[in-house]
Amino acid sequence: MIETFVETKNTVRLHQMYAALAKRDAGVPGMGLVRGFSGAGKTTAVRELIKSTDGVYVRAMALWSPTALCESIAGGIGLEPVRGSNKLILAVIDRLVVN
Repeated sequence: MIETFVETKNTVRLHQMYAALAKRDAGVPGMGLVRGFSGAGKTTAVRELIKSTDGVYVRAMALWSPTALCESIAGGIGLEPVRGSNKLILAVIDRLVVN
């Protein structure tokens, strides 16, 4: 079976949201929120966007600490584990600046 991703009005809106976030001024914080009912294709659409923009997919869990989130991001960008939350955050920032 050949897998095909179909563009819908919601995936177009997702790409528009990404474009708006990508072109904001440097130093201006930004975050996008994707929501919808279970089975609506949110994860599939976001993963497709990530593939097309050379991004990193990280799924956040409700009970995570900020350190756990940083560890997940670090793993997603291929960093070796680093002890200490400040060192971890700096390592993630350094890698993201390079890429």
